[in-house]
Amino acid sequence: MNVLRQHAANLKATAAAGTAQTELMHLTLSTGQKVRSEVEKRPGLLAALPTQYRVLINTAGQMEREVQELAGETPRAAESFDLADVTRTSIIMSEAVAGFCEKYDAAHPQPNI
Repeated sequence: MNVLRQHAANLKATAAAGTAQTELMHLTLSTGQKVRSEVEKRPGLLAALPTQYRVLINTAGQMEREVQELAGETPRAAESFDLADVTRTSIIMSEAVAGFCEKYDAAHPQPNI
């Protein structure tokens, strides 16, 4: 299974299990990093992604930094952020970019991806 599809499945399972907010937040916010890592393994894929996915990848990284700063300032500030909405967006982004990675891999077979 593609790393990003597995990440999306983990997000869904964690959200459905009613896991502690901090654990779900950590998993959700790691999406940007995971997506970036998988895309960077594939030369030229980032440039080939539709603009909205490039923006989402960049936005996810910025959001991760901002929420970590908020959580450091006060735990209540991080609670004000809509974790369910961000988790849904993270799942969608993971699954969509996984599809692009799978198409890329099919067209550019490499043994170590």
